[in-house]
Amino acid sequence: KLKVRVNKWNDAAELWQNALKDPNQKVAGRAAYNLALASEMDGKLVLAIEWAKKAYSDYGNKAGRSYTNVLYKRLNDQEKLKQQMQ
Repeated sequence: KLKVRVNKWNDAAELWQNALKDPNQKVAGRAAYNLALASEMDGKLVLAIEWAKKAYSDYGNKAGRSYTNVLYKRLNDQEKLKQQMQ
């Protein structure tokens, strides 16, 4: 949490990558979800969607499913904005 609070998403992402190997599915699922957050913060919405899907499908993290929908909407909005700016 401390890494996120001081806006060190890449450092936090390294920790979450390691947490994916945790035998506790709940811990690994939270790590995948957090990697989705880190990817979004890095502007990588497609990667964020992949992590959010993985959090739900592989680890049963229910928040991952709703976050996937939010990310798809955000990606769609981003595409619309790009089109309007041309």
